[in-house]
Amino acid sequence: MRRTLSGLLLSSMFLTAAAYASPASDDVSASTLPVSTGVIPPRALNTLNITRPSGFTGYPTPVNSMITVTFTVNEAGEPRDIQIIKGANPYWNSSVAHAVQNLRYQPATMNHLAIPVVVKLNVNLTQ
Repeated sequence: MRRTLSGLLLSSMFLTAAAYASPASDDVSASTLPVSTGVIPPRALNTLNITRPSGFTGYPTPVNSMITVTFTVNEAGEPRDIQIIKGANPYWNSSVAHAVQNLRYQPATMNHLAIPVVVKLNVNLTQ
């Protein structure tokens, strides 16, 4: 008896939910949301090139260290709001931030429109 009663209660809930989900009028386009094509991420158009100047006697090159940078790629494909999240030393942090400023991207798009997106970039320093 309990199984039958619970089955009837559950089936009546599904029918009620289906009734509320149906459109109120015959004009379906008025109640339909646009379908997103999703976000297509930015694509780098050039690469980072960071070298230590010859005769540089300041900070040593950190061996096998990583600098983590975040920035926003704007609608024009340019990096903005560059922040060093994890750094090596002031010289290399500054060098990486300057190199990131020179990166260019094909901007991210959503529904075929350019949009700004935040990018996290890990730069590995090796000798």
